[in-house]
Amino acid sequence: MILDGGAVIEIGTTEAKPTIGITDYSRRETDDFGVTTVVKRGFSRTMSVRVKVPTGEVDGLQRQLAALRAKAVQWVADDRFDSLSITGFYKDLSIDLAIPPVSYCTLTIEGLAETGAFDDPGDDPATDQRASTLKLVRPAVVDDDVLVTSTVPENDYPVWSAGLTYALGNRVIDHAAHRIYESAIDGNIGHDPADLAGQWIDIGPTNRWAMFDQALGSLTEAAGSIVVTLNPVDPIDAIALLDVTATSVRVQGVGYDQSLAPAVAAGAVSFLDMPETASTLTITISGPGTVSVGTLLIGKLVGLGTTEASPTAAITDYSRKETDDFGEVTVVERAWAKRMEVRALISTASVDLVAARIANVRATPALWIGDAALESLAIYGFFKDFSIEVDEHVSTLALSIEGLSAAAKLAPLIPDPEIGWDDVKDDNPEHPKPEDGATVGAPDWAPVGGTTAGTIVAALLALGSVTDPDEIVAGALALIDRTQNHALALFDAQLLGEERKARWDRLTHLDGAEITTRVRQEITERIEGDTAIVEMVTEIEAAATDGLNAALAAISDEASVRAAADTAETTQRELAISLVQTRIDDEVIDLQAAILNEATTRADAIAAETTQREIATSALQSALDGHVTTLQASIEAEATTRASADAAETSQRELAISTLQGVVDGQIADVTAAISSEASTRATAIAAETLAREQAISEIETTIDGEISTVMAAIASEASTRATADEAEASQREALAASIASDLADVNAAILNEASVRATGDEAEATAREALAATLSGDIADVSAAVETEATARAAEDGALASLISGVQTTVDGHTASVALLLESVDGLNSRLVARVVSGDMIGGFELAAGGGEIDANFLVDNFRVLSPSGGDGWQFSDGRQVTTGGTIMTITGAPFGSSEQFLEWTGPIVSTYEECTEANAIKYMKIDGSAYFGGGLSSGILKNEATSNVVSSTAFVTVGPFTSNGNTVNININARYYREYRADSGTGGITGSGSGVITVEHSADSTNWTSIGTMGVAESLREVIVDGEPGVPDVIQWEMSGAGTLIWNPGPLSGLFIRARWTSRLFPAFNGTPLFGTEERQSVTIIAVETP
Repeated sequence: MILDGGAVIEIGTTEAKPTIGITDYSRRETDDFGVTTVVKRGFSRTMSVRVKVPTGEVDGLQRQLAALRAKAVQWVADDRFDSLSITGFYKDLSIDLAIPPVSYCTLTIEGLAETGAFDDPGDDPATDQRASTLKLVRPAVVDDDVLVTSTVPENDYPVWSAGLTYALGNRVIDHAAHRIYESAIDGNIGHDPADLAGQWIDIGPTNRWAMFDQALGSLTEAAGSIVVTLNPVDPIDAIALLDVTATSVRVQGVGYDQSLAPAVAAGAVSFLDMPETASTLTITISGPGTVSVGTLLIGKLVGLGTTEASPTAAITDYSRKETDDFGEVTVVERAWAKRMEVRALISTASVDLVAARIANVRATPALWIGDAALESLAIYGFFKDFSIEVDEHVSTLALSIEGLSAAAKLAPLIPDPEIGWDDVKDDNPEHPKPEDGATVGAPDWAPVGGTTAGTIVAALLALGSVTDPDEIVAGALALIDRTQNHALALFDAQLLGEERKARWDRLTHLDGAEITTRVRQEITERIEGDTAIVEMVTEIEAAATDGLNAALAAISDEASVRAAADTAETTQRELAISLVQTRIDDEVIDLQAAILNEATTRADAIAAETTQREIATSALQSALDGHVTTLQASIEAEATTRASADAAETSQRELAISTLQGVVDGQIADVTAAISSEASTRATAIAAETLAREQAISEIETTIDGEISTVMAAIASEASTRATADEAEASQREALAASIASDLADVNAAILNEASVRATGDEAEATAREALAATLSGDIADVSAAVETEATARAAEDGALASLISGVQTTVDGHTASVALLLESVDGLNSRLVARVVSGDMIGGFELAAGGGEIDANFLVDNFRVLSPSGGDGWQFSDGRQVTTGGTIMTITGAPFGSSEQFLEWTGPIVSTYEECTEANAIKYMKIDGSAYFGGGLSSGILKNEATSNVVSSTAFVTVGPFTSNGNTVNININARYYREYRADSGTGGITGSGSGVITVEHSADSTNWTSIGTMGVAESLREVIVDGEPGVPDVIQWEMSGAGTLIWNPGPLSGLFIRARWTSRLFPAFNGTPLFGTEERQSVTIIAVETP
């Protein structure tokens, strides 16, 4: 670790195979219909590493890491790689106390967020100088600057015009956006579809541009063929076409002309062998009948390593398949998307390169190719996850890819008028199709306009009996008024019900779940066991003080140390007792052996002596019969003496054994007593410590339970208060509704009375109606003013919301204008200010929001201006254009404008209308065709053009241009390389002879007629035969020639200039082997033309 001050903390030795990856903060969500929403954001690098640590240093390491738990430091697992040197925090930590004296610490590091700006050098990360089989095509954007021509016209629908009125369902196109829009309202006039303000629905791209929208499901279709010409802004070397229905796809460019056919209908075609080029490309899709292309991608092809065996291909199905309780199956077919799991081998030196390439396309759809020969392993979509296991020389990439699904086309709001009666389906028995010639009508009970059909018919019949036109009009107006009043009452009731439901949900729910459910979950979690209690205690202690964590860690360490010490001491004592017991057993065995030997010796001596005595006795008996009695008495006396001596000696030996046994038993008893005393002491200490911890936990539980009770009481009080408030508000609203209903009843009575009095004169009727309208308007105004301003404040268990909504509104002669203001604060973290103004069908306003570490401002206006208090200078944005005024000069940029809408940018004198902007009065301008004009001088620095060709051919070449020379010296740098490799049976490989090549550099003004500038030689740079020596292992034959040089050229001031470098000679040595197989060839030529001022 490297701290902010530069201090370095050594953790240990990194073991093999750490793992790296990223955490992507981009928002990418796919709904149940397969529609993917993407918002690109930053990312952070991650690293998981296992470190070898001496066991004696584990405690110190744990304390050091605990002190850095909330500090960003630099973690370095291998300083050779950026991906293994991350500045950030450790996300997870575990220490494996394995077999002393070695332990292992596993760390998961998550870096600080970054944007990942990346300049790809273009190297191949595959091992052993092989070409990658796992590849990625980074798509380039195709816009008006890139698409030069297309044979598909852009005339799907009429072009939108601000002066025309469009009915519901009318469709138009916008040439600037290349999109189709459908009118969502009747009488749609003056609303720009690109604003998407609710008057228009975005249907999708136009037919010409559908193949370039980087989405699946949209098709560009044409009869017979589609031909497009592209001029890439940046060099590209790959083209892919998806969902192609055609028999041939041809790509033509400088030095490249290739045709391919899709293997299946709506299949894919990829051109991955192109030389890098930024020149014009022509793509032709042809076939019988209608040909179509779903997606056309151009971009850079980069390698991600060598695909390992057994990649996995599958699909994600977004269809709805449900079985109810009766076994009935409901199937709704929806979109599907491909997905892939693949592993690849990469050179460890390229770990950073591969990680950066993948991170650079996060939240960006790209073409991922696991195997170019299998369409199931070619997926257009996003990476879901990846990790790289870093080894010494060869590392392993694990990659998970999710494809995009094909979006369904939007159905028109107004069905096709050509659909006939016979085309209408009759597949619902509950609502059968009417018979041909059936009359139109409805039963009396059928609902019509808030009443029944019978009531309407009766009213119409009543009107039919009236002959006075004024009475007919009055009756119709009264019927309309009653219907409208009824509808308004139903609408108000519906709004009131929805508002009450929303308010009840806010009171009874928290983050989408009922509060009671949340409380029950909390109680269940708290009583599930000691682990949950300890975790809660740890969270509370962490919120109160950092020192308590350290104390708990110290207690845990102490317990671990004591347990280890107890175990070690018990083992030592058991070993000591075993040694003492062994010594006692050995001494007893030796003593028993000595006694047995002594007894045997004495028995042998006594037997021998007895034999001798018997012989002597026999001799004496025969020789001295007279002395037998005397001799027998002497023998008996000696026998008695010897028996006494033996008994005494035996007694002494038994006494010595008993004494030794007593000493040993005393030592064993002392040791046993000491062990018992130590165990009793430790048990007492552990019991005391356990009791203290239980008391501490009990106190914490009591505190937690008290806080829960307080919170529950506050919630109950708040619920009761709000319920009372809601009841009061409901009563007030019911009273108000009753009052309004009473007023409306009075109004109806007054109208009826007025109708009866009308016969006396129209003038009196008009006077009464005006008075009644004034009274009713006043009542409604009072009611509107009473409910216009609402302030709410809500407090929940873990959050708070305060908001204020206020507004004003006026209505005159059917024209309504209103202003509303919302002020809102949420949880002390987020706040916003929203203002809305409405005039008729025009809506505008602004939002100022703070949250998530950012403050955002959004405006919905027709014209946005920033003006100087002194007047004159200022800035304005409207209609997709911004206008900056300073002094007497004005600059306009944005959507096409000018006398013929020819400009994208224009600077000149102040004008009143965009049509006054012309070429004649401009200081500078840029047109929609890319041409530009500068009234002053224009200068540039170093002019550099470069290109590379990897085509293997005896006449391969690379071209740069066209470009313009300022007349200065041009340095032309050339680099050429040719590599060939064979394999041959063991012991047969060899190279004889020599080889070389020549590169010729030429220039041209029309890319057809070329003039030589000079030549460069290419010489042998590698000649090697690798012989393993083992039978069956083939020889590897490698040969290469390469060269680099610079040519100095002075072309003078020229425009439309091309420079070409091409192989004009290639000579090779003889390659020997029986047989030659496994041929591999690589060739490249690069040209860089640099002109300095």
